[in-house]
Amino acid sequence: MASMFRAWVALVIAVCLQGCATTVLTAACDNPKVSNRSIPFIYLVMLPYVYRGDSAPSEMHRSAVAALNDVARLQVVRMGAEASDMHVTLLQDGGKGCEIEMVHKAFTEKRLLKAQLLSTVVFYWGEVFEAEDRMIVQSHVRVLWKNPNDDVVSFETPLPRSDRRLRFNGTVPYSTVSFPPRNLPIGDEVGGGGLRMLLEARSGAMPGAEAVPLPKSFLINQRVGNWVELRDRETQASSWVAVTDPGSNAKSLLPELSFAQALAAYVSYSTAPNDSVAANSIRWLDEFRAAYPSTGGEAQRQSMAVADLIEAVLRLARNAGEADQLRAAELMDKAVAALPTNSAALNLAGISRIERCCSTRQDAAEVQRRLDLARQLDAGNEVIAKNLLNWYQLLERKDVAVQPHDREEMRRRAEELAGALR
Repeated sequence: MASMFRAWVALVIAVCLQGCATTVLTAACDNPKVSNRSIPFIYLVMLPYVYRGDSAPSEMHRSAVAALNDVARLQVVRMGAEASDMHVTLLQDGGKGCEIEMVHKAFTEKRLLKAQLLSTVVFYWGEVFEAEDRMIVQSHVRVLWKNPNDDVVSFETPLPRSDRRLRFNGTVPYSTVSFPPRNLPIGDEVGGGGLRMLLEARSGAMPGAEAVPLPKSFLINQRVGNWVELRDRETQASSWVAVTDPGSNAKSLLPELSFAQALAAYVSYSTAPNDSVAANSIRWLDEFRAAYPSTGGEAQRQSMAVADLIEAVLRLARNAGEADQLRAAELMDKAVAALPTNSAALNLAGISRIERCCSTRQDAAEVQRRLDLARQLDAGNEVIAKNLLNWYQLLERKDVAVQPHDREEMRRRAEELAGALR
């Protein structure tokens, strides 16, 4: 059963769902690529999990890693059934190793040549290693933006008594996110003992149906409950794959893939805003959060804070109402508390409050505090400096009762900052 599912690694799969095209193909790690037959909003490039033990892996270790990769690929089937306009590349080690820096470099070099990257890329990879008598798994994501400015989050507000609007820019600090190491079950315990059986394609939408080979190329024709119908593009023959029953185990084993899916949806939303895409991204972030305890180490705080910032930006962008505004403010506050010395988080959390600021001096003082600290932590950041300068222009026209400093002090700061930006 495992070999049948792994045969999928050699296939090129075209998936069409809900009117949007999702292509899944496989490639060698030393020659990574994406399909440009159609241009999706986002590429997801998934490297295989690899063993990082001090000695050669035993059969038990190889089995655990292989099962984990099966779970990850199962999640990709689920993602293809739920996502819109995303292309996925599954990389496999052809014997020369599979390192993220090697893959990332290949993509950035291709951008400088004729094969221009047409969409933003989310890379996903992970390691399995030993700690005492336990197996540990750690996963990571990284974003390679098509254009350097595509990751900018902007907020605008009118300048009082003027026809001008002030723009404030920031970014979510997710260029690379490393998730907390977690215990990994061994061998067939990964995802449950029946996982391998559930990975087979079937002639009908039921576990007892006859096992059939996956077609070389197929479309997702429909979803019926926990099953997805695959239609062979050449013969039109149907086969079925279960995506939810084992998917619940997959989600608990690899919640980081839910984060990657949410991040891909967030990138898609930034390209073409759509309320359902935003809602799906928020739902997948909730899946990710649910898999972790309420307290954790530094890696957990960082990844949770990034998840909070992504959700906050989505809620502010779609602006469905007061509930979204309040939830976004709560999430921004949580992220700043978790990342108190991260200039990007402080800057983003500061500018996100400006549009509704300021009914009290306390509100204005908190915006000022966040932007000042972001500037101190990253003094050479021109974006943060320009945000501060625009903030001073806005304060100049606010009621003196809400200003965090007297007018002379604000003007002095503004002049000093403007001089530094010349």
